[in-house]
Amino acid sequence: MSDKLLLELFERVLTLEEKVAVLEKVACSTQSGVCESECVSEVKGKYRYLSDYLLSSNEDVIPLTFGEIEKILGEKLPPSAREHRAMWANTQTHSLSRAWFNIGFRTTEVDIDNERVKFERIRFTSEGKATMSKYQPLGQYLEKSGKEKIELSFSEIERILGFRLIDSLRKHQIAWYGASEKSPTHVWKKVWCSYGYQVDTVSLDDERVVFYKI
Repeated sequence: MSDKLLLELFERVLTLEEKVAVLEKVACSTQSGVCESECVSEVKGKYRYLSDYLLSSNEDVIPLTFGEIEKILGEKLPPSAREHRAMWANTQTHSLSRAWFNIGFRTTEVDIDNERVKFERIRFTSEGKATMSKYQPLGQYLEKSGKEKIELSFSEIERILGFRLIDSLRKHQIAWYGASEKSPTHVWKKVWCSYGYQVDTVSLDDERVVFYKI
């Protein structure tokens, strides 16, 4: 199976996950406050304490160390949480991630080496679409530059975003290209499209990308 086909399948999975999350959130919002208790009830065991903590914080962005999370849980995180970045992915495939994802939060920064993670409340527009605040700093940076063409290294983009680029963007040129803001593709593409930019060229070897103003 080609890299292009694999990436397209991966994009479809992410799109479906986003739609499911939106539908769950919209459905919850119509239940007059019943949502939070029902969503938390789907989180099993010790991880409910993390759900309760995030919901009661009333903050949109909540940075925590692994140690602080363990104090909230009352016991140690599983060893895989310190070994594998995937354990902090925004998905419903394992009980740890359901502690934040089921209640309308997502992880936006994960630093395994320094044992830190940042949770961010998912905001929804009036049309029920999740906002894309994780990648918005890049779109805002491009818009502010006002340049017809702007070249950035991967490390510069990571400094702008505040987190490391995912592997797909480091390994596949196609992951950078998108037809338009409305095309069914990754959220990062939608962000720079929504700010009036497209990707011109990408060099994976040099880790550089050139954006152009539409």
